[in-house]
Amino acid sequence: MNSLFCICLSRSVICNDPEISLVPASFPADTSKLRIEKTAIKRIPSEAFNYLSNLEFLWMSFNVLASLNTDSFRGLYSLEELRLDGNSLTTFPWESLMDMPSLRLLDLHNNQLSSVPPEATLYIKNLTYLDLSSNNLLTLPSEVLATWLTIKAVQGLESSKMILGLHDNPWLCDCRLYDLVQFQKSPSLSVAFIDTRLRCADPESLSGVLFSDAELRRCQSPRVHTAVARVRSAVGNNVLLRCGTIGVPIPELAWRRADGKLLNGTVQQENSKEGIVWSILSVPAVSFYDSGKYICKATNYAGSAEAVISLIISDSPKMENQTANAKKVKGKKPGPVVKAAYQEKLIARYVSPRPTPASALVAPVGLVPKTKYIACVCVKGLIPKKEQCVIFSTDAAASANGTQKLINVVVITVACVIAVPLTVIVCCGALKRKIQKFLGKKSKDIPDSYVTFETLSPSTKAKGLEGEYLNRLNPEESNRLLSARSSLDSESTAKIEGQPNEYFC
Repeated sequence: MNSLFCICLSRSVICNDPEISLVPASFPADTSKLRIEKTAIKRIPSEAFNYLSNLEFLWMSFNVLASLNTDSFRGLYSLEELRLDGNSLTTFPWESLMDMPSLRLLDLHNNQLSSVPPEATLYIKNLTYLDLSSNNLLTLPSEVLATWLTIKAVQGLESSKMILGLHDNPWLCDCRLYDLVQFQKSPSLSVAFIDTRLRCADPESLSGVLFSDAELRRCQSPRVHTAVARVRSAVGNNVLLRCGTIGVPIPELAWRRADGKLLNGTVQQENSKEGIVWSILSVPAVSFYDSGKYICKATNYAGSAEAVISLIISDSPKMENQTANAKKVKGKKPGPVVKAAYQEKLIARYVSPRPTPASALVAPVGLVPKTKYIACVCVKGLIPKKEQCVIFSTDAAASANGTQKLINVVVITVACVIAVPLTVIVCCGALKRKIQKFLGKKSKDIPDSYVTFETLSPSTKAKGLEGEYLNRLNPEESNRLLSARSSLDSESTAKIEGQPNEYFC
């Protein structure tokens, strides 16, 4: 049986025998102050002081208390001070404060408390003195901080202030302590600190820095960004799914599949200069098993956010491209031939003049399947007539050779039809000039003996020549055009005032 050594002084009882390991019983019922200090008591049983309804002060300092029950202090309706400093408590039953409605002072300093739960807010509203110093606290919940921030002191009453002891804790100075740091920087009439020299312990960059000198950011819930919402790939390809997030503190990213299947791939993380954290899921040699929805989740102290990326697997890249091209063609509205022709670049090819009639072969190249073309053959500068043009289309790649042959036949035929009359006219004009020169006669009909090529135009006709189709030039210009030095492509191109739907060679 343990020895018991307690001293009773009026209504006060002091028990400080180091061999006491259990809470003594049978204290005087009228005890108002009980001090059990420096003993070997490790725990307080349920309703241990239930019969001490008049107890106002309970000091149990410097024992070896390691745990408390939620009903350890039941029945202490008159208790005003509870001191449990200098013990080994890792947690405290905050809900037990409901059994002590008159409590104003709670001393828990020099224990091993590592956290204060958010629900403690409901039970500490009546306290005017709370000492949590010299524990293992890293942070405090925003709900508890809000309770202290909203306390209003009664003017002129010093006792109405809330006294807080928060020093000598290994504070982790991150966004969760933003409000406390700001609050500590600004003196308040309603709250006073036992020691204002609060210091950061972590992170390393802020170790030892006073709260008054620390610059922290507010917590921000994560926001998730994805490069694309849908990814299409053929079987066998390597696919990269990217997911980015921002938030304070930096959120943690995790991937999972919406259907619950295991992830087939590896995850890498990158940090951008803009503060965005990217998580890259690499899925090698995708198969139909990998098709589905992938969820990227970002989490930090302030909350969480998700984004979904759909991965669609097809048989082959050809099928996918053909489908995409078919959709594009289907979406185009067919327009008139003339409009379509003017939307394309016109290409002209010229054939060198020859002294004798001959045929020339001009083969169009670069024809595209399923495209409509218009090919015309005419004298340079002239407006082609309807019978000089042919409209054809490359309906399929297989019919390209047949179409090419048709174009060649048309080009050769039209070239012959135009070249023979022009050659006869040119030869007759040259012969006539030689005869006149030989006879010494000056011909007056030179302007009518040949056609001028450079001004072949349907423009306004000269007076007296309304029935003619071609305009004329002076003989010197005509001689220049008929000479052998004429270039294949004239440097001067006539201005043609044709209709918008006409084609020019």
